[in-house]
Parts: sequence; structure tokens; C-alpha cells
Amino acid sequence: MPLTITSRSNPRYRGWVQLRSRRARKRSGEFLIDGARDTLRAIQSGIAPHEVLCSADCDWEAVSSESEFGQVIAWARANDALILIAASLFPAVCYGQRDSQVVSVASVASGDSLASLSVPQNPLIVILDGIEKPGNVGAIYRTADAVGADAVILTGTTTDRFNPNAIRASVGTVLALPTAIGDHATVAHWLAERSIRVALARVDGERSYWDLPLTEAIAIVFGNEAEGLGSQWERAPHEAFQIPMAGIADSLNVSVSAAVVLFEARRQRSIDGV
Repeated sequence: MPLTITSRSNPRYRGWVQLRSRRARKRSGEFLIDGARDTLRAIQSGIAPHEVLCSADCDWEAVSSESEFGQVIAWARANDALILIAASLFPAVCYGQRDSQVVSVASVASGDSLASLSVPQNPLIVILDGIEKPGNVGAIYRTADAVGADAVILTGTTTDRFNPNAIRASVGTVLALPTAIGDHATVAHWLAERSIRVALARVDGERSYWDLPLTEAIAIVFGNEAEGLGSQWERAPHEAFQIPMAGIADSLNVSVSAAVVLFEARRQRSIDGV
């Protein structure tokens, strides 16, 4: 039988609850994955949880082996990773996702460096600069995955992609897309070395995104929700574009902006067979 946790004072249990905090994730090097679907996507992406948590009142032995939950339970049992938690304690572990049947614990992936990032000849790269809300980070990852982007690069970020809300908003794609983290100067140099054009999403951009060629190697940069992109991107070769706005608002939510522009890239690349 799997180990069963019954006490709130259990140090492992307390550690799992604390993983909702970025400080705890940074200190422990671990993060939470809510739900069977995202756990499966993590496993398929090579991120194997070392603990799979399930409420003790769940009939985990009788679930269909074909369901996502059943597949996760079978994997966890085969890898000696299944841990049961008393039903009264489980909601605190899956806070924010209370209907989740399972919560997994995995180690933060190492190697999110530009040096280890490999992209094809004409890559479509998404750069997120200083994005604050994990829900926006996750939503943009989901769009990047949908359009076939080759990588996501995080610069000046104030959130982390292993935030449970980011993982959930991305429907697990945040665990699958190649990702790197770097400062502005390092990222700009990396792009220049590979002759990858830089396009900045700005409300005062010189041209519309409709007129932006997106079939060649390009990195599209989206900035902070409140302040947009800072002047640091002006120091390297770039082109700025805007999304034409017909109403009184001058911009869209950053995740919506990313979806609009990235699907235009998808359209252009599909026409050109890229």
C-alpha cells in the first residue's frame, strides 16, 4: 500500500502546501503540477514527478486505466511515487484547483540557459520581458505551442514558469516548450549571433503587425502588462510594430496581443510552407 499522510504537522505535507509560494519553490527546487492532464504532459516531456499525491478517499484502485487519472496512477504505482493524503488535508495541497484528483511534485528543470537552447534554421521565438502575472505567462505558452513556436525566452521576468497558475493556464505546455532565461544583453547577443530578427510589440510601433514579415528567423518580444517594453531593447537592432486599435483603448491584454500576432505568424508561415 502507498504511504498515507494523516497529519497537518507532517513535514512533507507542510512542504507541499508551501510550494504555492515562489520562495518555497526556489528554496526547494520543486514545484506542483495540478491535475492528471498536466502531470501526463510533464511525464511525456521528460519531467518525471517524484511524488504523486492523491486523496485517500478516492477509489484510485478502481479507476479506468484508459483515463488520464488512471494513467497517472498506474505510472505513479509503477514508479513507487504514489502518496495518499487524508481527505481533510488534500484541499490545502490543491488550493486553487480543488476539483483536482491528483497533484504531482517535480523538480525544477535545470539547464534553462541560452547555451543549451537549440532552435531550427528559421525559428519563431517568443520573448516574454517582465511579464508579472503567471496566468498571462501560461496563456502565452499555450498560444506559442498552438502556433508551433520553437522556443520561449524569459527576460526580466517577475514570475516563474513553474508557478502552479502558469502551468494550469498553459494546460501543461509550459513544461513542454523549449525555454531559456537570460538578461537582455545576453539574449540580444545570442539572437544577433544567429541572425535572428527582433520585433518589439509596442503601442507606438512604426508599422502594423499586418505588414510585418514573419516567415524568416524572428524573435517577437512582448513586454510588461502595465509598462510595456523598456528602453533596454532599443540598444540592439530591432523593428517595432503595433496592433491597430479602433476603439478608445490603446492596447490589448498581453496574452491576447501575443495570440493575435503569433497566429499571424502561423498564417504567414503556413502560406510559405515554413
